[in-house]
Formats: sequence, structure tokens, C-alpha cells
Amino acid sequence: MPDIAIAAYHDFTEREPDETAELAAHWYAPATNFVVNTSRVEAGARLVTVGNPDEHCLILPTGASSVRVLAGGAETEAHENTLVVLPPGDSVIEVLTAGYLHRVFTSATPTYARTKRFALPTHPAAPVAAPEPWPDPVGGFKLRRYALADLTHLDGVQRTFRTTNMMIKLAPARDERRAPEKMSPHTHDDFEQASLVAHGEWIHHIRRPWGKDSTAWLADEHRKVGAPSVTVIPPRDVHTSQSVGPHLNQLVDIFAPPRVDFSLTPGKVTNADEYPMPEGLR
Repeated sequence: MPDIAIAAYHDFTEREPDETAELAAHWYAPATNFVVNTSRVEAGARLVTVGNPDEHCLILPTGASSVRVLAGGAETEAHENTLVVLPPGDSVIEVLTAGYLHRVFTSATPTYARTKRFALPTHPAAPVAAPEPWPDPVGGFKLRRYALADLTHLDGVQRTFRTTNMMIKLAPARDERRAPEKMSPHTHDDFEQASLVAHGEWIHHIRRPWGKDSTAWLADEHRKVGAPSVTVIPPRDVHTSQSVGPHLNQLVDIFAPPRVDFSLTPGKVTNADEYPMPEGLR
């Protein structure tokens, strides 16, 4: 059977930066509704976004750069294991310490339009739900910071955050491997999942369901990726990810628009009180 990629594997350990700027190197992983931008930055770098039409997110995993963010007439400092939601408009990220950071922009943004050329081919997949924005946040659009260190009173270690246009699952890096007897294969009917590996090595196990046409059947994939990397998994593909690296492992999952199933689960979304669901979905 031919080796046809089901998912799009952006392993940034295997390719040169897509773009470079002063004190920064950038890689891009476009999906249908969003693009993940991984940046390797030096202290003193300034990442400037002008006229962004909607919210975008800054992800700072374990060991990430520390930054100062200026947006919406406010500013905040942010460090590792933090998600920052930036409001529409202009923004500046000032890098305080060297390392990596990750941003996510929707398909409505100039950033997405400029970086769509870095998309990788995937096998034809089921349609993806349109990126319809959800209601405005309570109190209006503003700079919001969610540090996991401030949420230790909550049960568990994984946090799910919602914005008007995306959903991000963030947990600290952990020095453990996932047992092969405790995998969680599942599918999504109409949305893609971008899995950002921030630390360690992971195997993405992916299976495309068979249809009536046996000539279109594809082999299962068991692709090992390092950090940093982004894998975009199409709708309806059965998938699960397994941490296998010898040291810290950290995986961040990204979706756009927000997931309805998670949003309907009581207590699943950490900041649900700030980001209401559409009336028809409540």
C-alpha cells in the first residue's frame, strides 16, 4: 500500500524555519480554520501583530520564554505553563528570556493568509465545520492571562480553555510515559485537531476508517515526532497519542472553533464563565 499521509506532520526538528526575523525564527502549521505559529526567540525580540480582526492565543508551555504582552490598552507578564488570550487589534509580545513560544491565529487573520502556503498535503478528509465565532466574552474583549500555577485548586492537571474562536487544552510537562494498555482512540466528526508537542517524543497512532472502495483504504499510521512539532489530524480519523520520550513530555491540543462536546460537559472548560456558549447550544 502506498505511504500516503493521513495527517499533516509538521516536525520542526526536521526542517529549516519558514521565516526568520530579528532575534526570531518562525515555523507554521496551517489547518483549515487556524494556523499554529511556533517561534524560537531570543531575549529582546518583539513580535508585533497589527490590525488582527479577532482574538488570538499565545501558548507558553513548560520552559517557554517569559514575555511581556501589550494589547487592548493593557499589559501583562507571562511565564511558562500559561495561556494568554489577546483581543482583536494591535498587539506586541516583548520577549524577556530566550526559548520557544507558540501562537494560534484563525483563518480570518492576515497571518493565516500569509502562511497558508506552508500547508502540507493530506489525504482527502471529511468537511470541517465553519469557523463561526461564539458570543463575545463577558466584560468585552481584553487581554486575559491563564497561568496553571493560579489554578492549583482545581482537580486534575489538564485545563481546557475556550475563546470566541478556539479551544486549547494545556497541562504541565510530566516525566512519565503513557501505558500501551491505556490508550484512548477516538474520532471527531467535523473538526480538526492540532497536537503541539512541546516536550519529549510522541507517537501519533492514526487510522482512517475503511469505506466500501477497498482501493481507497489506507494503512494505519504510527508516526513518531519530536519537539517542537505540530500534527494536524483530519475529521473522522481514529487517533490517539502516546508519550514515549525518555524525559519530560508535554502535548497541547488545539481546536477551532471551540468544541461543543467539551463545552457541554460540566466543569470541563476552566474559563467557561468568561466565554458564553451560543444560545442554541446551551
